[in-house]
Amino acid sequence: MTTNWLNQVVVADAAHLPRVPDASIDAIITSPPFERMRKYSDDPVDLGQFAGADFIKHMIPVIDEWKRVLKKPTGHIFLNFMPQTIDGALSPTAWLLPQTLVERGFHIVQQLTILKSNAHPQNDDKTLRRMTETVWHAVLDPRAYIVNKDGVRRPSYWSGIDKRPKYAVNGADPGDVIAPALERLRRMSAKDAMSLLLGQDADVLVIHKTQDQVSTHPARMSSLVAEWLVSYATKEGDVVMDTFCGSGTTLIAAKTLGRHFVGSDLNHEYVEQARAALANVEFGQHMTTSSTSTSTPSPTNTASTPVDQDMTRPGHAPKTSARAIVRPRACHRCGAVFTPKKPWASFCSDACRFRTHNDRRKSDGTKTSDRG
Repeated sequence: MTTNWLNQVVVADAAHLPRVPDASIDAIITSPPFERMRKYSDDPVDLGQFAGADFIKHMIPVIDEWKRVLKKPTGHIFLNFMPQTIDGALSPTAWLLPQTLVERGFHIVQQLTILKSNAHPQNDDKTLRRMTETVWHAVLDPRAYIVNKDGVRRPSYWSGIDKRPKYAVNGADPGDVIAPALERLRRMSAKDAMSLLLGQDADVLVIHKTQDQVSTHPARMSSLVAEWLVSYATKEGDVVMDTFCGSGTTLIAAKTLGRHFVGSDLNHEYVEQARAALANVEFGQHMTTSSTSTSTPSPTNTASTPVDQDMTRPGHAPKTSARAIVRPRACHRCGAVFTPKKPWASFCSDACRFRTHNDRRKSDGTKTSDRG
């Protein structure tokens, strides 16, 4: 089988992709045009000109094409969509879309939320500014789909410590809210993060927007969100597809994280922008950078402080030494601040620990111990 369709971006209708073989895609991460919000091309099948039932009708062949190209039974979709206000009322399309996915043979397993710290102003006298978008996670088989949860775990207190088996030693569960502002903070060095939190050097807010600034696309997905979704949905070497790729943010995230990609869009200008942007990034370059940075500290971030432990790249364990950093804490009995010898210690001494146990036994009416 030829692979001339792989790692390509083409001008094509999302409902008709004959070059892509059946059962060849691991994950589809995409965001179709939000209904009647803006028209992206003069093509009669451009979804940006439809709303309500017409939008759903034109999405059905796209969903069927997704089902054809996804691998069975492990393939899955991450579909980003935000409800629109039409004629003063909120359109139900955002909720009809996942229902249509179910009717076409998919299963909804998660509803993720993107939290936008810089949402566009909404000049309305009554409704509030919309600061979230929804990502529906749909799968072909709820028992067989595959995700890379370790790829998005957050560094936690127990990262790298195997003495508490009920905690994931690879990091904490990130939850179902994707917050680009927090992801940006976690990727910074301790120095840059503290400068931002203290209100200094505001330019640090745009250090991850360089690839977005070269595109004229009016509705670009955050590169941080795209990388988060690619890291969670796939593993190295998988194939990611975006059938509404625009200027290629998702495809760039896939390539830099060591995944293969397939992209399509109706707009020739955006496809050319995506191709140019992809030509300027190396395959797997973020993986190489992250592995190097975790083993060799940079000159500006060499201190082993609690802040440093939290500022590692998402999807990678924090820098750890043979002994985990243990922070001072207050004794549960007497309130004295102490540095525990064990990460899970709650009392400053055996005396406080035994007295606490005795108090509990007294309250239960059981025999107390003479110790302590």
